[in-house]
Amino acid sequence: MNTLIIGIAGTHSTGKSTFVETLQERISSQGFRAEKIGDLATNARSKGFPILRDHTFESTLWLMATGIQRELEALNSQPDVLFVDRPLPDALGYLFAALDHRAEMIRIEERRYLVDLARNHAQRYGIVFLTSPDQSMGIDKSKERDHDEAFRMNVARQMPKVFTELGINTRTLTFRNRGQVLDETVAEILGHLNGIKPIVTSGSSTSGALR
Repeated sequence: MNTLIIGIAGTHSTGKSTFVETLQERISSQGFRAEKIGDLATNARSKGFPILRDHTFESTLWLMATGIQRELEALNSQPDVLFVDRPLPDALGYLFAALDHRAEMIRIEERRYLVDLARNHAQRYGIVFLTSPDQSMGIDKSKERDHDEAFRMNVARQMPKVFTELGINTRTLTFRNRGQVLDETVAEILGHLNGIKPIVTSGSSTSGALR
């Protein structure tokens, strides 16, 4: 069976990484190989690329290109499931929020390049979750991360627009529904891996979500 690829997108401090880690643990505990690709923002910054409010065309393209590279490398080992913490469209959400914050634009051809790349690659994802922030909880300051709440919420507003433009279906993940979503997703993944019920892909017109 081909690898099932699952993406988790959304603004920071919304529990993405914890959700992915829990999913990975539960699938692995059933005897299946589940791999994970983490957030690349720290790597981008270490390479000298601007991130968050300073995102550019180049930094976004680096995130996308490196994300594709990491996915392909992970798929070489043929895991049953590959979880992608921040799939390609996620980078667009941050770029658009950064441009809005700076009241800037990138060239039309640059925007088209990134959008087409994200749209084409995202067809490979079987499921895409999009997290929704809970403003009453604020930003988790126990971790090293950006504490600009206004920018975080701007990213949250941009994300659904990105996926709508790309024609990619997403599943909403909130702090309130994550327990139920977790249980339902585990059951769905196991049903797919055991050949009981194939997963309907996230792409609006694709069957290429599986490797």
